[in-house]
Formats: sequence, C-alpha cells, structure tokens
Amino acid sequence: MTQDLRIADKALAIESSDLKDAEFVLPRSDLNNFGVYHGEITDKAAVYIRNDIGYYNWFTATAGEGIKTKTTGDTSVSICAKGWKLPTYDESNKLISSYSLTSFQQAPAMFKPTGYIGRDENDNTDASNDLKTTHCGFWWPSTAKSNGRYYIRMCNGDDITSASLSIYPNGVNEGFPVRCIARGE
Repeated sequence: MTQDLRIADKALAIESSDLKDAEFVLPRSDLNNFGVYHGEITDKAAVYIRNDIGYYNWFTATAGEGIKTKTTGDTSVSICAKGWKLPTYDESNKLISSYSLTSFQQAPAMFKPTGYIGRDENDNTDASNDLKTTHCGFWWPSTAKSNGRYYIRMCNGDDITSASLSIYPNGVNEGFPVRCIARGE
C-alpha cells in the first residue's frame, strides 16, 4: 500500500478488514482522544484525520488487540483492509532496508514526513499543540516488546537522515499513521 490509512467514525466488519472474530469501531476524528505520552497506557480508541494523514494510537491501529497487557509479540489483527496487515518487526526491518534514505519518499514507497500526535505530560487539557510537525515519518508495526512498542521512523532533513525501527517506552498513546502491507498467507 503506498498511502497511509485515513479512516474514522466507522465500524469495521470482519468480511472487509483484517479482523478475525469481532467488529471494531473507529471513533470520530478528535485530537482530544489521545492520552499523555509516557502516561497511563490507555485501552481507548483514538483517531485524528488531518489533510491526507490519519493518526491512530496503538490500541486503534491494532483493532483493540494492542491493549496495555499486550507487552510482547505481534498482534494478530489490525484496522487494515482484508488481505492487508500491520508489518511485523522483521517485515519492518526488511521494509527499511529496501529503500535508500533518499528514496523512501518516492515511488513506490511514498513514505513522507507525517509528524505525530503527542501530548506533553505537563499539558493534560490543551490538545491544540498535540500535532507535532517534523521532517520525520512515524508508523505503527504490529510488534510489542516488554519495554515498549516498536515504531518505524524515517527522517530526511537538515539535521537527521535515518531510517530505523525503534522502541518507544510505553509509547502507545501517541498518534502515528498506519501503513499496511500485503498479507502473505
């Protein structure tokens, strides 16, 4: 898939999504639904759509399977369409190594700087500053690890040019885009 998901305010059905045995409801787009990063891990769905980018917290990207008790391994479901899924840790590494740092923004990858949603723990009430713009792109894979959740980070700017798969300690409340890959069954 060469674009990030942009869905909100919709019930995903099993027959048309990457779900296994239950419907998952995406809430309406609302920046206020995201929790404080490094704060209490939330089992509450959060979506924000801005222009052509959708931001989702870990719980939402994993269609509810990425709950706070999911601390290791890969989730088995996601909000991706049927036949698609979130990449695993290994698939994410392969994706990163497939593109040079100057080409990940070009076809066929089309990864672009997305920024992210993150609320400073000192600012619990004002969501207006939560969308962080940056020359980096961030995406959720399906893998959790005991000390946090993985995320894909690709940067191409004046001070940072890198692509990595990083651990974000307890970073499940942030809003990152979702980029699905084909399910190879």
